[in-house]
Amino acid sequence: MFSYTKPRADQGYIDGSIQICWENAWTLTELAPTEAGSIRLRVALSTYSFWTYPASYVAYAEDRADCGAESVVLRESGGAGYSYDKVVSLPASWAGRDVRFRIGWADVTLRLDVPPALPSEITAADGEFGSAMSVLLTRHLEGVTHDLSVSCAGRTETLLQGSAELSCTWTPALAVYAPLITDSGTAQAVFTAETFFGGASLGTTACTVTLSFPASLAPALSPGWAALHAYNTGAASPFSCYIAGMSRAEAVFDAAKVDCSGLYGATLASFYLRCGGETVSAAPYRSGVLSGETALICGVRDSRGHCSEQRFTLVPESYAPPALSAVSVLRCDAQGTPDENGSAVSVSASLELSSLGGENSGAVYAAARMPPGDFGAEQAVPCVLGGLSPDRSVQIRLRGTDAMGGEVTAQRTLPTRRWAMKFRPDGLGVAFGKAPESAHALELPQDWELLFGSAAWWERVYPVGAVALGAQPPVGVWEELSGGLAGERAWRRTS
Repeated sequence: MFSYTKPRADQGYIDGSIQICWENAWTLTELAPTEAGSIRLRVALSTYSFWTYPASYVAYAEDRADCGAESVVLRESGGAGYSYDKVVSLPASWAGRDVRFRIGWADVTLRLDVPPALPSEITAADGEFGSAMSVLLTRHLEGVTHDLSVSCAGRTETLLQGSAELSCTWTPALAVYAPLITDSGTAQAVFTAETFFGGASLGTTACTVTLSFPASLAPALSPGWAALHAYNTGAASPFSCYIAGMSRAEAVFDAAKVDCSGLYGATLASFYLRCGGETVSAAPYRSGVLSGETALICGVRDSRGHCSEQRFTLVPESYAPPALSAVSVLRCDAQGTPDENGSAVSVSASLELSSLGGENSGAVYAAARMPPGDFGAEQAVPCVLGGLSPDRSVQIRLRGTDAMGGEVTAQRTLPTRRWAMKFRPDGLGVAFGKAPESAHALELPQDWELLFGSAAWWERVYPVGAVALGAQPPVGVWEELSGGLAGERAWRRTS
């Protein structure tokens, strides 16, 4: 801003006989262009004390400004006072040139750096509907006034008119603008300022900001607006619980429990389900397969894009195939009473199941055969299987199954009833500790061992150092020999 101040304390002499003394100060301010193309300058001079000798001399020389051959009188000569404050007009051609100012007995040469006649600039930041925001004006000239307005959603408001103020506050009322903007979460607001100087317009400037709606302006949710249930297919389809590795979560939404009445015209646009970084925005709203504890977000979006959400946490049931436990297989009589000489077998067992929320169930079944015959029909356990000779080995097959379709099987073998020694009726076989079942054979129970003296039979057949051929070594401690014979592996007993 242009400003010059002449220090006080001046004095002078006229004709060597009349003495004029004074103390004064003068200032030059408000240098600016005008609407008529000239330059405006304010000149103010103050005389603080003044006297002459003799006192009858009271006329003064004129005050003036000179630039080249041109001059402008600031104050006419003569007069009895020597103080004034006035605005003068200087030629527009003096802009940027050196001008000599002669006021009283002093003079000074100054460069007239005239500021540009530009409109003021607007500064404003993005804001939010319903909240106050500040608007600032930066002027290039002293003494300008402004008309400031703002336009948004087809509506214009006047903020300043013919005002020298350089700031104001504007609150975009939510109740006013929200009904005008129902399909977007933001809107553009344009501030426009027209700058005036000396009654003439210096032009207009504009500033565009983005206004957003508060996040709280979102649909209101009532209990039950969103519900989740297990989506099970295949083997899991009979179950309503969530099963790890099998189930998906499916969301069902109730639009009647979503309230948009307080959104100033915005409407319900869509629902969505978000799980594991994936968002499903159209029915059916199903997650991926649940592998463990999972967080899911059910949400609703209005026409402005604002969302309301509810978080759910699901912990699916773990599933493992069934397992048999507490298996009991005994020879018995027809009523199930244990009897080694009986012609029936009693079977009992327990089935261990994954609960699956109490929805899983299962059963165990048993069937019997006397090798090499086939298995008979299955019966639910516990049961008594009849028609089984005590002098024949019996194989019992157990099968457990659950509602998921999981299955477990097991097999038990019952030896014949015990005999010290028994011959086959046809004389073609003999057995010790059991009944004979094979022809042309000497039989022993499976848990018996054949000894020669105090040594096992294999110790007699394969003494230390013996060599044997086969895919696996016989009983005892053996080392494999390199080579072999005709593709067979060779072994040597070491201890």
